Amino acid sequence: MSNFYLRTESIKPEDILDLCVLSKQDEQIIKALRSSEPCILEGSRGTGKSFLMQVAQQQIDANDKIA
Repeated sequence: MSNFYLRTESIKPEDILDLCVLSKQDEQIIKALRSSEPCILEGSRGTGKSFLMQVAQQQIDANDKIA
């Protein structure tokens, strides 16, 4: 990877899934974000909240294209 991104918002949406390496806990968080139940994601600045939300959004968008 030759690019360094200071903020998640700087990453193109189509590149998010190529850049993510998810732990089991990350996968659980994304599953909760993708569910129809309300979910609050909280954490300190710079811990990856926006990144996980972007990954969840891209996964949802990918599923919508397939369906």
